Amino acid sequence: MHRLIFILVVALFFASCSPFVTKYDRMNLPATLDNDEPVHLHNSLEWWYATGHLKTADGREFGIEYVFFHFTTRSGKSSNYMVNFAITDPQTQAFYYDYQFAKAKHTPEAGILPLDLKMGEYSFAGQQGYYALKAGMDQSDVAISLSTTPAKEPVFQNGTGYEIYGDIATAGYFSYPRLDTEGYLIIAADTLQVSGQLWYDRQWNCGSDLIGGGASWDWMSVQFDQAEEELMVYRVEDRKKGKELFGGSFHRADGTVDYLESQEIQMTPLAFWVSPDTRRSYPVRWKVTVPHLGIDIEVQAAVPHQELILTRLGFKLPYWEGMCHVSGVVAGQERSGDAYLEMTNRRKVKN
Repeated sequence: MHRLIFILVVALFFASCSPFVTKYDRMNLPATLDNDEPVHLHNSLEWWYATGHLKTADGREFGIEYVFFHFTTRSGKSSNYMVNFAITDPQTQAFYYDYQFAKAKHTPEAGILPLDLKMGEYSFAGQQGYYALKAGMDQSDVAISLSTTPAKEPVFQNGTGYEIYGDIATAGYFSYPRLDTEGYLIIAADTLQVSGQLWYDRQWNCGSDLIGGGASWDWMSVQFDQAEEELMVYRVEDRKKGKELFGGSFHRADGTVDYLESQEIQMTPLAFWVSPDTRRSYPVRWKVTVPHLGIDIEVQAAVPHQELILTRLGFKLPYWEGMCHVSGVVAGQERSGDAYLEMTNRRKVKN
């Protein structure tokens, strides 16, 4: 992360939480599954994030976003949780989302696997690609019960599991670029058997200067259909410093990974959607190129209105995250596929 800027701003929802690095934060090089997938008890900010596409047997398609966040206070003595859950139904052009906040009723088990994250109707359990995801929205008949199996080995971003965002920030980061997924989805009182593939990110923050609304964040993951290849790219714009940087990785079918440098990536917005609720302008169609790998694709939102608006303590955080489709060329071969796109802190359009 992705989600670096988003999670730092979300931390402000908790009056007692520090959005900055604390002496308890982990900087363990290199990152490992055993050390870094479990809860980091005193870490200031961390998250477990799944996004992807699910289909019924007759081809009806849905998008899913599901994430658990864990926060601690500056002293490292108090834990808090937040969960975000969203479902996109392009057939009906519907977008459903929910979010919950809670103080931890117990001290989470640090360094212990399997994961056992819980909050009301929400749970995220398992380890190393084998997960059980359950969620139910409070005010909507929307729920999931899913199980995952890793289709590919995890990718430790930047080669070490620590992504370097220029001189702006550093964050622990590894991904499972494909999780085979099956289970059921409840929507509009219908129970639907679904299967598909999710992208899973595990991140923990190790400090940032991006507090204060001076930066925007664009991130996307792509799973190509014709060959089991995946692309992750991101763009950070630090408006205060007048800086823009890019990064990401390309995961080949044979398991090798290209870690991408800022100058190797181009992300160009092609079309925008303006939220009627927040007046934020979100690019919902992008051209993405990585010339030295022969990547030239377009990423198009399946539904334009996939904005979530989180509210806490009188503060509102809008961000856009949703399912997309992909078409284009990779190394001279036509490609199509599925994607998920996240955008935070986009500019407002004046009336």
